[in-house]
Amino acid sequence: MEECLIACESFKTHEQEIRRIKPDAEIVYLSLKYHEKPEGLRDKIQELIDRSGDKKIYLLYGKCAGHAPGLQAGPGGLHLMPQCDCVEILSKNRGPENRKGVYFVIPGLSRSEGCPSRELEKYTERFGIKRGLEAFRRLYGSFEKVVVLGEDQAALLEGGKIARALNIPMEIESADISNLVSFLNDEEPFKKGIFTEGEKVPYTFLL
Repeated sequence: MEECLIACESFKTHEQEIRRIKPDAEIVYLSLKYHEKPEGLRDKIQELIDRSGDKKIYLLYGKCAGHAPGLQAGPGGLHLMPQCDCVEILSKNRGPENRKGVYFVIPGLSRSEGCPSRELEKYTERFGIKRGLEAFRRLYGSFEKVVVLGEDQAALLEGGKIARALNIPMEIESADISNLVSFLNDEEPFKKGIFTEGEKVPYTFLL
């Protein structure tokens, strides 16, 4: 069966590893801008599913964009990841106890309209450097360190800007793609995210 991977662009840095598992699959990357409008993302994904014919669809997305409920599987089926977000998919420190006070930067974040560095620019343009920094720190002041997942240059620059603005340390963490590998190999516990032709993804999938 032919396969198609519809993926958040944050996974693009892992294409080499993905190709080792799915060398013949079509891969379609969607911009992080869709995270700001989950309805638009859902419509775009459904459009790609409908155009894919009999291909089996793997959706390389976490649940962070709220896109999944309402998607309908095509003839080849639809396979979703049950993780909550990209951090749980790619970080070695997935548990909530390891995320308190940590701002994770994923590849592609700097291209999102809602990324922190753009918010900082808006604040400083509007209020000046001093007051802009104060406003930014009120918004992100609960974070104690920045962790960049992988070594994507744009992500490193974004992480550096956030860390300097908040005056907190930045660390680089190698991405752990074991969950991604298990998902693409149809291993447990990812089978619960498989939907057959005509099935719609229920809202309970976000829980």
